[in-house]
Amino acid sequence: MKLGEMADLLEGLANTLEKHMGKTAVNDLREVSKCFRKFSDDTVARFCRRINDAGQQRRRSTRTGGNQQETVTRLVEQIADFRSRHKELDYQHIDTIIQQVRKLTNTNIKALGQQVGCPVSGTKAAMVSRLESWMRNLKMSADQADFTLSSMPVN
Repeated sequence: MKLGEMADLLEGLANTLEKHMGKTAVNDLREVSKCFRKFSDDTVARFCRRINDAGQQRRRSTRTGGNQQETVTRLVEQIADFRSRHKELDYQHIDTIIQQVRKLTNTNIKALGQQVGCPVSGTKAAMVSRLESWMRNLKMSADQADFTLSSMPVN
């Protein structure tokens, strides 16, 4: 059945039951009918699937961390890898990780900081900045430790 046909059915139902139902219920039937008319060529089954999919996606994203928990786990692994190989990795690697950190909620940024050994607090910007500085300092320390006069180019 198409949504346009369903809209007609609901409008007819609202008209028929108008004397027997409360005003709110009748208005609700008419509102759903108006909504269905906007998608009149779509089938009821396809429309319901889209609504269900959207609801599931919304529930996943609003759950305590949802997909972000997986992201935190992946970032902890990436930062651990960075810590073990920071001498050979470049600053772009840090930037890539920090871009992902910026997408996390404050709670997840705090959890990430705790797990990698860099406790953070304050605003989101302050926490992200602290993690970035911490990683850059690790990299700079390694770069400075490897620096020797013999590594300088000679003109």
